[in-house]
Amino acid sequence: AQSREQELQDVPIALQVVNAQMLDDVVARDLSGIDMFVPGLVVNAQHPTQPSFQLRGISTDDFGIGTDPAVGVYVDGVYAGRGGGVLLPFTDLERVEVLKGAPGALFGRNTAAGAISIITHRPGSEAEGRARVRLAEYGKQYVDAMANIPVSEDSAFRLNGVFNQADGWIQDANTG
Repeated sequence: AQSREQELQDVPIALQVVNAQMLDDVVARDLSGIDMFVPGLVVNAQHPTQPSFQLRGISTDDFGIGTDPAVGVYVDGVYAGRGGGVLLPFTDLERVEVLKGAPGALFGRNTAAGAISIITHRPGSEAEGRARVRLAEYGKQYVDAMANIPVSEDSAFRLNGVFNQADGWIQDANTG
């Protein structure tokens, strides 16, 4: 919240941190899966290419050129804008920070209501890998995988992949 590491209780702003374990526990696929666990946050993902965010009742519904959202979404400190890319799948996250209020001094414009900061895991110095498979009704198949490959003492690659598919769930009355 203040662009430095510190204890949550010492931060002088209203915020909530959702860590990777909670994201796994609630099976959140993207930001639209955490709004029921963060008081004051509403994520409208009915139009995946133009999601809207609301914090403490403040939002911007105008998608015209030159208008900015009231809630800024940042991925590893980089502003993500308005596009559907802000609903990126949660594959290798460390945490999601939801800052309520106007943290504009640290995040810049587009944060009149607050900011959502998505922090991914950094590449590490040890080789590691992980894969997860989720199956559900209506042909739902979800697979994500991660590989961390150290190259030298000071560099590494961290690769992530997602496969997400589901069959239709509406039955045609004429054909069954």
